[in-house]
Amino acid sequence: MVGLSISVSDSAALGSLEGFKPGAIKRIQREGNNTTARQAAKKAASIGKKLAGLTQLGDAQKMVGARYAGKGSTQASVRISHRPMNLIRFVAGQKPPKRRPRVGVKAKPYGKPRVHRGAFFMPLKGKGSGRWAVMKRSGRERLPIEPLFGPSLYQIFKDDSEAHRELERFIAERHPINMRRAIDRERRAQQRGINRR
Repeated sequence: MVGLSISVSDSAALGSLEGFKPGAIKRIQREGNNTTARQAAKKAASIGKKLAGLTQLGDAQKMVGARYAGKGSTQASVRISHRPMNLIRFVAGQKPPKRRPRVGVKAKPYGKPRVHRGAFFMPLKGKGSGRWAVMKRSGRERLPIEPLFGPSLYQIFKDDSEAHRELERFIAERHPINMRRAIDRERRAQQRGINRR
């Protein structure tokens, strides 16, 4: 997995931290960074789904996560998986059509329709699992067979610099907003005498 680092860089927000105790400052930084990381992970999944050609947002969300700052750190990051996804994730409905195709499997990796000749649908193990995968024979014999894969989201962000920049712009836009909201929450808690940890 690769991490897209989020750090406290909003000078306006940092200037507003004057007057807070060190423990409160770290709490504000953690809260602002963690909120931004959570939002950025959702945005990365949305960008990745569109560019990869995935049929369901949930598949992209499984490949993206946020690594949150704990008590010993204020840094949070977005984590994008290297793992490629089976071609079934790029097939409409993610299951075989009612009429078995004669020439292969039609899928849309990278959002571009393509017929993968010689490929076929295979049910995954497990009684009543209802899940399928796209496979292809390695040679002319019945066996062995191997799965076919589409792109990983990591590859999408690595190859498409605009996708990476779009995510960074989103982080730069949301981070100052989340920091200011965290500052306001901490200030209200202090005014009400609430001891936050």
